Amino acid sequence: MIKKISFLAIFILFTISLYSENNSITESIEKGDKYLAKKQYSRAISAYNEVLNIDEDNETASLRMAELYTELRAYDAAEAFLVKIEKKGKNTETVYKYFGDLYYKRSNESKKSDEKLKYREKFYENYEKYLNKSGYHDSDAIYLLGNNYFIDRKFETANLVFVNEKGNNIKNYFGAATTYRFLGYYPDAIKYYKKVLNINSDFYEAYLGLGICYQLSGDFSNSIYNFEKYLGYEEDENVYYIIAKIHYSNNNIQKAKQFTEKGLKLFPNFEPLKEIMIDIYAKI
Repeated sequence: MIKKISFLAIFILFTISLYSENNSITESIEKGDKYLAKKQYSRAISAYNEVLNIDEDNETASLRMAELYTELRAYDAAEAFLVKIEKKGKNTETVYKYFGDLYYKRSNESKKSDEKLKYREKFYENYEKYLNKSGYHDSDAIYLLGNNYFIDRKFETANLVFVNEKGNNIKNYFGAATTYRFLGYYPDAIKYYKKVLNINSDFYEAYLGLGICYQLSGDFSNSIYNFEKYLGYEEDENVYYIIAKIHYSNNNIQKAKQFTEKGLKLFPNFEPLKEIMIDIYAKI
């Protein structure tokens, strides 16, 4: 009977201790999150260290420390936390994103070209892993990855990223449209530009993209229509010139003259408009 009571007492004490530890961990993480949000980094570090002193493998506290040290540009320290989590095989999906964010910042801040390239490739590698494991449901991550591939002129790779958008994110649809246009796939580009405008008809850059696609496809009527829609939002000397050039090439001289005059009124020093006006007067 005494042994049973002793065992029960030990079990109760263990349960109380475990509950107390879990409660303390939760409170410390919440405290650290508040400090982190306020950029009170030293206090946040202390709070997360309270957790790690109780549970050195605590994933949440370790991820927060990695995020915090990345923000502080203490990249080696941040990487050490992420490597430790990865070795434990915990939540690798999130870890890949944190790795990617770390290498993205490190690449942007590197002065040496070889280091910049190394970290940029690591950013690409980890963001690809993150998006593949998460099922491409993070629209912001899709945009960051796709846009950086686009900046690096890796248009096919950027396109493969953008077209994975599942949540009607307008920036990623626009990215898909623009990469299709750069690759010369005009029907696909037109489809995605229209998706953009179906979501937001005032996303006027899509009208410019449509105008270019229709022009390069030889559909001049739709090209002019979309260029004119674009001009309703943004006066652009190049667009006035393109419309005038299309009309001139199709022997619509009066229309060409009309758009050239409009353009020159707004941009009197734009040489291409001056030159086409000379050609127009030669035909009148």
